[in-house]
Amino acid sequence: MKQGDAGKALLDEASGIRPAGAARGKMRWRLITSAREVARGGEQVERALAADSDFLPALATKTQLLYGMRRFSEAYEVSLKLIAKVPDDPNLLFYHAKIAHEAHAYKAEVAALEKLIAQADEVGRPIADISCTSGRLLPSWAMRNGRWMRLCFR
Repeated sequence: MKQGDAGKALLDEASGIRPAGAARGKMRWRLITSAREVARGGEQVERALAADSDFLPALATKTQLLYGMRRFSEAYEVSLKLIAKVPDDPNLLFYHAKIAHEAHAYKAEVAALEKLIAQADEVGRPIADISCTSGRLLPSWAMRNGRWMRLCFR
């Protein structure tokens, strides 16, 4: 009989929970809304680039939008323009390496990571975060260049 009371209590609690259909509808509404916002953001970026094709915030935003939409080849092309304008920014270099990896431009990824590591060496900054996020390319590069121990113990 005690288990029957516990079961009844659980049933009463469950009856107060919203059905899953309402949650799905809300999720669908959020997806549609965010897709509209991305489209509006893309329109605003295109307007800004039409006025000034070298406007760095618009180029950076377009790169992020394309990357978020999984259009990696297009994001890589825009990222190349961005890196040409600001070649030594570590944040942009890291993001460029990430985009290059997704676009299968592995040589560009390694070049960006090498540049990041050189910058980190100049100022004595640790490079473990770069080595951890760069996948398999950086360890093989480090082993070829005799820097593996330095990567691991820095």
